[in-house]
Amino acid sequence: MIVGVLCRGLSWVHNSWIDYLRVVAVGLLLLVQFGCAEKVHKPIPVAKDGVIDLSGWDFEKDGPVELSGEWRFVWGEFVEPASAESIRHEYPHTISVPGRWHDSINPHDSSQNLPGVGFASYMLLIKLANDLEEKTSDLGFFYLGGTASRGIMLTVDGKNIFAEVKQGYPAEEKEKEIPFSLEIMKTIRNPSSVSLQFVVHISNYQDARGGFWQAPILGLENTIKEQRYAKFLSSMLLIGALFIICIYHVIL
Repeated sequence: MIVGVLCRGLSWVHNSWIDYLRVVAVGLLLLVQFGCAEKVHKPIPVAKDGVIDLSGWDFEKDGPVELSGEWRFVWGEFVEPASAESIRHEYPHTISVPGRWHDSINPHDSSQNLPGVGFASYMLLIKLANDLEEKTSDLGFFYLGGTASRGIMLTVDGKNIFAEVKQGYPAEEKEKEIPFSLEIMKTIRNPSSVSLQFVVHISNYQDARGGFWQAPILGLENTIKEQRYAKFLSSMLLIGALFIICIYHVIL
């Protein structure tokens, strides 16, 4: 009789523990779902032909923006900073960002795609709101280029640099490249100009498929940091939920 009572007690504990794990797992999955959900305020601007128009975008109300879409592109050359007008006149080709090189047509030979290794330049003209300076003194951008990259945020005339970010050392030759991929947050101090241009150099001799891996994010610095933290927390919650589900199946 005592043995029967103990068995029933252990069975109840076992079932209660499984029910508890089930509830926790479901709760974590719901938190991940709601945590990953983003509020949609209005259509998000996308770059077209190397220009992204953010003149009607309020970073404080609408949040940060991914600088994705069509960037001006030059294969096999590191374009030096210059006026946006001269760059757009001399380099008419475009490429999608984010993206891998091997998925794009070679601008020098339309019968072939680009190789996975080599070096290139990306250029984007960013149009900002006229009253941006009145609303905020600083902007931030979150950046992850390629295997090795250098990004320069500067004025439209190409004379003044607002911010520069480096990930390793991009080079025209394999022996000189220093690969180093790391997500970086950079501050743009007092962007008084109504337009900016972003020039990026990327090289890849280490990976089979190089390219511009992730579109930069432009917005208020604190907002970008909060979003990155929320994304990290959601990822951790998802890992925790999957771990609990694994334990649940092992116990069964």
